[in-house]
Amino acid sequence: LCHYGVDREYAIARRSHEYLLQHPTWPTEWILQALSIAWYDYLYTGDSRSLESSYELLKPRILMALREKNGLISTTTGLQTDDFLRSIRFKGQIRDIVDWPHTGILGLGKKQGGEDDGFAFTDYNVVTNAWHYAALKQMEGIAGALGKQDDVAFYASESDAFKKRFIRSFFDVRKGYFTDGLAADTDHASLHGNMFPLAFDLVPAGKKQNVVDFIQTRGMACSVYGSQFLMDALYEANDAEYALHMLTKTDDRSWYNMIRVGSTISLEAWDNKYKPNQDWNHAWGAAPANIIPRRLMGGASYARFRHCPYQTAACFARMGGGNDSDDPGGDPYGGGE
Repeated sequence: LCHYGVDREYAIARRSHEYLLQHPTWPTEWILQALSIAWYDYLYTGDSRSLESSYELLKPRILMALREKNGLISTTTGLQTDDFLRSIRFKGQIRDIVDWPHTGILGLGKKQGGEDDGFAFTDYNVVTNAWHYAALKQMEGIAGALGKQDDVAFYASESDAFKKRFIRSFFDVRKGYFTDGLAADTDHASLHGNMFPLAFDLVPAGKKQNVVDFIQTRGMACSVYGSQFLMDALYEANDAEYALHMLTKTDDRSWYNMIRVGSTISLEAWDNKYKPNQDWNHAWGAAPANIIPRRLMGGASYARFRHCPYQTAACFARMGGGNDSDDPGGDPYGGGE
């Protein structure tokens, strides 16, 4: 996305995507994200050739082969057959990641928390199932771009049914937000278990503010990777004020901190203490490079602009960063916190 946000040449992004289709890595979400990458490439270029050549490789990456009898996907219930793994070009077993690193690995002490906000991993994972829904919706769009109307109808029907199943399975009506797994398995709720459903339009009607309120209680309880989807979720919920606060805050879980510690390229983690073996040139820490043009400034992609009924993107921007006319530099969330 950062290529599309700041560049006029997208060959590196497309080449990376097409390489990963043939040489994927282990996280479940990375497999599912192939659909997002393919779809965004088309939206920003208007060029459907990569979609056409990759179409049959993209289908199995929706992971419908991992659906259990309850209609949810799972990587831990014995469905990763040899045929399935061949279909996604992977040798070995894929595993849910949610965010990275997890507690007690990669230089973290056994009691040092990871970047997944204490996520409770169970057989039926709210995050991977949210990504499954996103993949269905994106495949519907891809099929439409290629004129495959039977597939459009199929994926539209699947996504509609899955959205209802997802809400019924993971949304805690009493709490007003999502839990990490099925009620029978856990009652733990995390930032990740809510920001992904919010970003992907999986929140029940009338409950979006409940989810936003919960998300605000968690702060930046995610890695620099997860921050991409937190920012997307906040803008999708029209909570631009809190999103701008998160974008510009100056504590140690901020992009400002990357500058403060001396890096000239985005870091792999917010700070060395959150991933002691991190590198200092990691593209996944660069979310502002696409959040600012796509979200803060409201920039339209090529295909969305071409097909959008209103075809304009309005943004009010001024120096000082504040939204309060009496205090142009004010931050309603309190300084760098």
